[in-house]
Amino acid sequence: SSTAELCQLANTLSLHPISLSLLEKLLNSTRVNTQPGNLLAALLCARINGSPACFAACMNSSNEYKKISPLLRKGENEINRWADRHSVERATVQAIQWLTRAPDRFSAAQFSPLLEHEKSSTQIINLLVWSGLCGWINRLKIALGETY
Repeated sequence: SSTAELCQLANTLSLHPISLSLLEKLLNSTRVNTQPGNLLAALLCARINGSPACFAACMNSSNEYKKISPLLRKGENEINRWADRHSVERATVQAIQWLTRAPDRFSAAQFSPLLEHEKSSTQIINLLVWSGLCGWINRLKIALGETY
């Protein structure tokens, strides 16, 4: 959950209360209308960034993807094969993979499939912002040595 993530970073961010407050606002604003894709985005970001602690925290926060947990721990080919069988998740997986690995190359080619699944552009933007935030938190935790 966003509260747990914020608590883990609280010691570091307490040195900069304004940063802590802004991060809390950002976390809360992107989670107001939590969408099913948000958990998948957090799991994929943690996996791509190599953050087992973030992956485990996300997996333990919900039962939504527990059944495919072993699959999400495997390689990209297995994840992509699973996503190919689930059209909504496929669009989400592809968008998150591009945004996490090559944000400078993210384009309408990744955005348009999300729109095809009847999501509003606001929901899609929230999903992408959430994905970016999760990726940033993953990398920050790794940089701070919080990889347990």
